[in-house]
Amino acid sequence: MTLLAPNAAANATTSEPYEESDARMAARVLAAQGSAAFEERDFERALDLFARASAIIPAPTITLMEARSLVELGRLVEAADKYVTTQRMLSLDPANAVFRNAAETAERELELLLPRIPTLRVRLLRITPSEEPEIQINGRKIPPALASVERPADPGSYRVEVRLATGLVTREVTLTEGQHLDVDITPLEPAPPKPRPVVTAPQNLAPPKPRPAPRSFNALGWTVTGAGAAFIGAGAVAGIIALNTKSDLEDVCNPLCPREYSDDLDKWRLTRTLSYVGFGLGIAGVASGTYLLLRPAPSVGKAPRKSGVALAVGPASLSLRGHFQ
Repeated sequence: MTLLAPNAAANATTSEPYEESDARMAARVLAAQGSAAFEERDFERALDLFARASAIIPAPTITLMEARSLVELGRLVEAADKYVTTQRMLSLDPANAVFRNAAETAERELELLLPRIPTLRVRLLRITPSEEPEIQINGRKIPPALASVERPADPGSYRVEVRLATGLVTREVTLTEGQHLDVDITPLEPAPPKPRPVVTAPQNLAPPKPRPAPRSFNALGWTVTGAGAAFIGAGAVAGIIALNTKSDLEDVCNPLCPREYSDDLDKWRLTRTLSYVGFGLGIAGVASGTYLLLRPAPSVGKAPRKSGVALAVGPASLSLRGHFQ
């Protein structure tokens, strides 16, 4: 494969200064190494070698190979730009047949590439300009006016974040070749208000009939059991929040988390700890309440002994203390 025009190489050995001749020789060596890497499908190395050769001696034959390497790497937007650059470089030597052939090849390959390039557009629905939304795509800030048009993008995964007055809206999307994707963003709906408890006036009820040998631990047992169930529910909610936060962090923490995600990392640690404490307190409460409810009632005629229950919570421990009838 000829990557530098033969007449240009000939001129380098006859009339060009020694330094310029050396530069052309270095560019030819790099271009040849790049071609070998391309044939071996080592496209990252091929791209690096072609770019270094082009920096020494600009030539459309070399930029054409840069564009082909970018296509193989899935960097289609950069590849399209290199194809355009290759066509413009024909002006360096319009009479050069090798350069003209490279420019024509670049034009044909660009026509085949353009339909493969996907586009991504972020549409803000029911959002007024006065809200001044902040848009980020894969951590890169994008002006709303630019994000609202179909922007060429490489195939792959994208994380769209839009910060509004009502909160942060996040979307995870995947682009495939030739796809034209719209990501619609709407304001977050406010949480509905909690209903107020209805208080009714007490009714005049007949006095309950006396029960033989009432169980002295019923009230305490139900109270402790209810508290335990409440703690379990709180632990479950905290656990769900922790898992969701961890899932979001795993996308960006490879292995260290960026500084802008420190608040999310602290939130994950706090909710994880609250989940552990909630489940621990809940299990202890339900177990204690169940014991109190199932304990046999004292025999009739015997004075019940005093009983007490205490739940101790430490930084890394839970304990239940007390004496029972």
